[in-house]
Amino acid sequence: MIRWPFGKSETRRPAAGQRGGARSSRSGLTRKPDAPNPSFVSRAMVIVVLVACGAGVLAWKAATLQFVESAFLRGQGDERFTRVATVVAHRGSVTDRAGEPLAVSTPVDSVWVNPRELTLANDQIPNLARALGREPEELTRFVTTKLDRKFLYVARHLQPADAAKVRARHSWRAPHA
Repeated sequence: MIRWPFGKSETRRPAAGQRGGARSSRSGLTRKPDAPNPSFVSRAMVIVVLVACGAGVLAWKAATLQFVESAFLRGQGDERFTRVATVVAHRGSVTDRAGEPLAVSTPVDSVWVNPRELTLANDQIPNLARALGREPEELTRFVTTKLDRKFLYVARHLQPADAAKVRARHSWRAPHA
């Protein structure tokens, strides 16, 4: 028997109470009954397993990059994109109509300390106070009241020559506890 779509076939009607194996259409053509293809199910399972394995591998790699190699990758990114450049911003002076200076821009420096480290080297506080022209007791009180900070200005707007003197006298590292 020739089946649809290749031509017409004999159309037999099943007896009462029986189901026919083929369905017929109005035109008299028949086609095969729909049956699940076993090879399709196995192929679908293989595809599902492969996609699940790929997702697992990607999740594993993402977790490795995020938690294991994050410090290394952050350092590599900083090496490529972070640069430190000293830019001297000398702005010149502002003068009036007669040429008299109203404001003059001069470079200044600041002296800062880590209060925790400075209190560990307690003998350095009087030397630093003398270099800055301050009273040692006042500087000690100022530093010890701010121990919760990691950064504290002890002098601002120093002339670069004065800051260089402080730097030359006090280039030390506090002992770590």
